[in-house]
Amino acid sequence: MKLTFYFILFYSFCFSQETIDLTEVSYTFDVNLNSYTEGIPYKSRLYYNDSTSLFIYNRINFEGAEGFFKKVGDRTGRFNGVRFYRNYDEEGYKFYLNFNTKELTSREVLMEKYEVTVKEKDIDFNWVITEESKKIGDYVCYKATTQNFRGRNYEAWFTYDIPVPTGPWKFHGLPGLILEVHDDKDLINITFNSIKQNSKSKAYYAKPNSKDVYNLEEYLKESFRLYLSYVNNKKAMIATGQMRSGDPSAYVNIEYNDEQIKLLDKYHQIEYNTYEESLKKE
Repeated sequence: MKLTFYFILFYSFCFSQETIDLTEVSYTFDVNLNSYTEGIPYKSRLYYNDSTSLFIYNRINFEGAEGFFKKVGDRTGRFNGVRFYRNYDEEGYKFYLNFNTKELTSREVLMEKYEVTVKEKDIDFNWVITEESKKIGDYVCYKATTQNFRGRNYEAWFTYDIPVPTGPWKFHGLPGLILEVHDDKDLINITFNSIKQNSKSKAYYAKPNSKDVYNLEEYLKESFRLYLSYVNNKKAMIATGQMRSGDPSAYVNIEYNDEQIKLLDKYHQIEYNTYEESLKKE
């Protein structure tokens, strides 16, 4: 009797795995948060079915390497060149969208150390769909725009040919798959590479679920708090001679809350000195 039960359980599990019909979309997610002369061109993937989607980037096995180290220019003009490195993540940053409930569940990593889950619902992009069109791959795409979405202005290109309301990163809510996204400062650029049906990557397809759960505002505040803590620790080490003096690194993120948006400079960073000045005015 017990053997029969385990056989049925095993069969049910295998069947459920086989019935997950996923489409896989490959993108390049180029992120230049530090205003260097080049960003990080992440090899990213979007998986979707009829009711959900999962976008992943910054994952070791997508990149085929654990990280990189190189010298790049600095387009702020403050430095001739900077050493630029990145350690990719074992799991990657994940963004799981339920089309029906409109809930987005994300796996983020604070300070690249602390895994957290961030939950959002009914994200309002205020998309404005235009008549402007262009061909991306085999698809005719139309431009949609959104202004000041968490500090950035974006244009997105979607296709009616694939009528699923999702796209890369957090972008969704248009009447077709989003294939391309750019912000107006040339810091976030997402481009389409390829699409294939019946993806075999079922093992990746799960909603993020860590023990620490935040809403978006809590997550953005905690991210900035950890940055301030890092800068204050660095200043203490400089004061005690444990570290050479130098200006604190700017705070950068893909998205900001209302208070952080007020502190952004033209490079879309928050300089620590600007933050200190804002405290004096309060």
